[in-house]
Amino acid sequence: MPQGCYPNSKGIGGLGASVFASNPQWEAQRTNHFEVSLTYIPGNDTQFPQEFRIAVSEVSFPEWSIGDVTLYMGNQSVKVAGQPELGDATITLNDYIGIDLENRLYRWWRKVYDPETGLMGLAIDYKTNMKLIMYAPDGSMERSWDCYGVWPTAAPAGSFSYEGSDKRTIDMTLKVDNMYPDLDAREGIREEAAEIRNQFISGNRR
Repeated sequence: MPQGCYPNSKGIGGLGASVFASNPQWEAQRTNHFEVSLTYIPGNDTQFPQEFRIAVSEVSFPEWSIGDVTLYMGNQSVKVAGQPELGDATITLNDYIGIDLENRLYRWWRKVYDPETGLMGLAIDYKTNMKLIMYAPDGSMERSWDCYGVWPTAAPAGSFSYEGSDKRTIDMTLKVDNMYPDLDAREGIREEAAEIRNQFISGNRR
């Protein structure tokens, strides 16, 4: 166990919490070290995905849930996995006036349904893909999740109040067809992390 600048570290088996600072294996993932990006945003120019990424304030990615099927035999029963269901993603964005965020998000939603004409759009015209990347404090990528078939469920909306002057935010709920982590990228990250740990250990043994 490398000691680093914490010579009294007792490790996992001891009482000292300094192990969390003396070994990069126990570096905690921060909730604010993330990035959300969209492949493209229907109804908008190619620059908007970059501006969207910067405007993101909070994100809650969807979760998989599995229903159950009950099988009976005599007086007993067992439960087995049923149909999977993927929840919604929610995103909060800061409403920056200079990039006309609200209207550009509305253009995306209008690809789903245009209230001026009363016509629905085609899925190929309003669905896009989304990626969530989580970073370590040093900026290295730690985890990556991919979402496919992403589209907004409602027109962008926010709230106003005379009782304060906080920045305005826009909340979006997004439907997602499929989601899973990029495990291949993660394997590469693990190899890189192992090399960094080995260098760290070697450096502390000198």
